Amino acid sequence: KSEPKLIQGLTDFAEDPRAIESNEQVILTYSALIPCQNYARGIYYTRLDAANKSSKPKLYDLQNKMVEKNWIPFTYKDESGIESLNFIYHFSPYKVLHETKVEGELAAYPLETTESYLNHRWSTKWGEIRGGTTLVPYNKTEYLTFFHSMKFDSIKRRFIYYFGAFTIENKPPFRILKMSMTPIKFPDIYKA
Repeated sequence: KSEPKLIQGLTDFAEDPRAIESNEQVILTYSALIPCQNYARGIYYTRLDAANKSSKPKLYDLQNKMVEKNWIPFTYKDESGIESLNFIYHFSPYKVLHETKVEGELAAYPLETTESYLNHRWSTKWGEIRGGTTLVPYNKTEYLTFFHSMKFDSIKRRFIYYFGAFTIENKPPFRILKMSMTPIKFPDIYKA
């Protein structure tokens, strides 16, 4: 049994932490307020040592949106054994980012725009696809992740959350291979 420990040195108002292992280090990513930016949020990352002390948090600031959150971090090891940090940045349109040789700098993998997932009607029926779980190996060529979306139900006067899954190829450019056509449901899903 392990005891929870407070991680020192993070920025204020951190949300949505994700921890992954990369090059035998733990990397923690999270969304937090950007100083002097009027409630704008960016994605920060830090490396943790064995005592759970963090290096100085660094900011990935793409300046695309006022609030950045729900990026899904994952690593990829190429044929030469070099490991890189990657993120599923957005679902529709689907965009995967990778670190360049300059630490803290990100670039997008080029993807074809004719993929069938671009025509998927999930967002119009069940809301914008948002964050997901950490990727897990599904088979020898694919990773699996689950995602959520939400849509306001005007009759029940509340947001309803929906869940789905997709697989991506396990090498660049990490194209989506399979995706839920309808939400995953189970008995009593909304009776919590």
